[in-house]
Amino acid sequence: MIRVLTALLLCAIAAAPGNPEESARTASVFASFESNGQPASQAVVPPAAQLSVSVDGKPAIVEGVSRVSDRASVLLLVDLTWTTTRGEHPAQAAEIAQLKADLPRIASPWRPMVFPGLIRGMEKALLPLVGPDDHLGVGSFAGQRLTFSRGFASTPADRLTAFKEVISADVVSLADWYGPARIWDAVAAGARQFPVDSTFRSIVLVTDGQASGNRLGHADAIRAAVAQGVVVHVVCQKSWWDSSIAPPGETFVKPLADETGGLLRLDDALERDPWDKPTRIFRDILDAIHNTYEIRLNVTDGAEGVHPLEVRTHVPNLQVHAPRWLQIGAPRPDR
Repeated sequence: MIRVLTALLLCAIAAAPGNPEESARTASVFASFESNGQPASQAVVPPAAQLSVSVDGKPAIVEGVSRVSDRASVLLLVDLTWTTTRGEHPAQAAEIAQLKADLPRIASPWRPMVFPGLIRGMEKALLPLVGPDDHLGVGSFAGQRLTFSRGFASTPADRLTAFKEVISADVVSLADWYGPARIWDAVAAGARQFPVDSTFRSIVLVTDGQASGNRLGHADAIRAAVAQGVVVHVVCQKSWWDSSIAPPGETFVKPLADETGGLLRLDDALERDPWDKPTRIFRDILDAIHNTYEIRLNVTDGAEGVHPLEVRTHVPNLQVHAPRWLQIGAPRPDR
């Protein structure tokens, strides 16, 4: 009899609803804040009570807001097609030599722009801003070529080596340089390059936004980033195409940044060799990465999958950069 009663008691305990605190599920979203156009520091970040969050259009419970303390894993992803680099390719050396010889006869000065044009000097602008504990990967794309550095580097020397291996004059052929800019394909592939153990992931995309020849669409790139927990920041060079020929490049890459919680920064100079402004542009982005906050949400009632997300703050002049989609459960280790 005692054994029977014990068995019944155990069954009753197993069938009883669990402690609500034990059964609660949480999901995290990474957000940065901008105050009057400048990345916000810890001092002005609002507490949970001043955030309004909805998932699937319904109010969500914010369980906490804390600054991200994990190291940042950053992938620099650079468009090396000619419309972005706007320089000269080494394979054009013979043509350039002839042009130099012809120009004096027509009293026109020679203005050298050595490949990769506006890309030159980027390592000096970006690498000093990378945190000492950050892991940096480098990728580039042009035409049929898409390549990534061998892993993510954590030392200044290894970061510079990775940069030179992936972004230099001899890594892209003339055909690829003149080829399509597969921006969406590159972003989707880049989202899968991060180490499995990295918790905080960001892509810094440098392009003019003129995508072409992609196998994947714009929405596919966003979905891939969201599924992998990747924030996409964009440095977009001002297009030199007339608006009657093609819309401004930011038309396409702005939604990519907005939907994933990233910043968009425009480089509005059409001719500069080397860059003099990317230090400021990259500083904004790296400041946002290093001042990112984790917002923990109660998603006990949410089904596994991707859900529309909206994060707002009631603090005046404070802008929230947060993904517009929340991944609950599953995806991530997709390499």
